[in-house]
Amino acid sequence: MLQLNSRHILSFLLIYIFNRMWYIYKREEGGIMNDRLINEVTKGNVMAFYKSTEWNKKRLEILRRDHFECQKCKHIKHQLSRATVVHHKVHLRDDPFLMLDDDNLISLCDTCHNEEHPEKRIKNKRKHFKNEERW
Repeated sequence: MLQLNSRHILSFLLIYIFNRMWYIYKREEGGIMNDRLINEVTKGNVMAFYKSTEWNKKRLEILRRDHFECQKCKHIKHQLSRATVVHHKVHLRDDPFLMLDDDNLISLCDTCHNEEHPEKRIKNKRKHFKNEERW
C-alpha cells in the first residue's frame, strides 16, 4: 500500500495551488476560456471548441496579428503565402489550458498545416477497375 507522509501531501497541495492560480491568472488575462469548453475538450469533444465564438474571435485576431501570412512559409521557406488556418503549437488535447493562448497559436497555410498534421491528411483513393472494360 502507498504510504504518504506530510511532505508528499504538502508538495501535492503546493502543485495543485500553483496550477489553480496559474489557471485563474491566464483566464483573467484572456488566455483561457470558460470551464465548460475546457471540460468538453478533455472529454474529447473538440468540435464544441472550434465552433465557439471565443475561438472564432481569437482565430481572426491571430490571423490579423500575422497579417494573414503563413508564418512557416515566411520564416522557414522564405516565401509568402496566404494563411487560412490557425494552428495550436501544443495540441488542444495535450494541454487544453493553452487553447486561446497567443503564444501557442500560429497562422499557417493549408499546405503547411497538412505538414504539421500528416495523420489528418486525406489520401486520394481512386477506384481501380478489375477488368479492362470500363463502361
